[in-house]
Amino acid sequence: MAILSVENRAGGVAKTTTATVLGLGLARKLAPQGGKVLIIDLDPQGDSAATMLGLRPGSRCVSRLLDGQTDIRTSIKQNVMSADRKAEDGPSRPGLYVLPASDRLVEAKTGMVEEVGREVQRLLSSGRTDYSTFPTIASLFVQRLSPLNRIFDFIILDCPPTLDAFQQAVHAFSDAAIVPTQLDFKSARATFKHAQGIITDQQNGIECHVAYLVPVMVDPRLNLTQAMMERFQKQGYARRMAEPIPRSVRVSEAPARGGLTIQEYEPTHPAAVAYQQLIDMVAADYSIEEPTYV
Repeated sequence: MAILSVENRAGGVAKTTTATVLGLGLARKLAPQGGKVLIIDLDPQGDSAATMLGLRPGSRCVSRLLDGQTDIRTSIKQNVMSADRKAEDGPSRPGLYVLPASDRLVEAKTGMVEEVGREVQRLLSSGRTDYSTFPTIASLFVQRLSPLNRIFDFIILDCPPTLDAFQQAVHAFSDAAIVPTQLDFKSARATFKHAQGIITDQQNGIECHVAYLVPVMVDPRLNLTQAMMERFQKQGYARRMAEPIPRSVRVSEAPARGGLTIQEYEPTHPAAVAYQQLIDMVAADYSIEEPTYV
């Protein structure tokens, strides 16, 4: 149905938390239909989404799909893992899968840059001058991950603060971006710059756009909170603004309690309720119908 990137160049804005909670929520909605949701971790510092969900990724890594060295079907089978831990008396998560990352992703990224460089040089040497047909990191990224589209209904990219060579690749692969942000001056400034980067990529022919802005770790008692909310609204994000996620130690505590999300740990907590509104918003926008019982 859709490929969504959870991204922001600002660090510490709950990108992985947002990606995992959204992934679980969409998987729950799709479960009656047998739907599947995949979270792809793109942080080379290591398997954040998998760890947050209480998984042990071992040697699994998205780099094994991106390096092109193994048959894609084999790579998918060997590296995509189920997040359902019911068999080990953990939380039941039918339909939720994770493709972890590790420091090998840095090597894969470097290898892709070199591969594109070699191919471009070969084409130039052969006299080709139609640069629009030349390979790019983005085209290689899309080509190697696109087979996942036929398996999963939703793909969620959990992005690190710095995408480097993968920035245009992520935006070429994604349909829309979800941008979590804290409501302080530093985070807001980084968020505006990040959104501008997406707009720049759109001008280069990429269709990805900012679909949702998610205020996180919000303290409604602060005057700054309301001031920043108004600033985002004046910048044209009023219709894209999700329900603010309140600041709470319970959100960060949940993964430490057996690899749980806030939805599983304390589903009635205000943060869980706010995240559920984001899940419902995405589900409605992409026409996921709730099951009806007669």
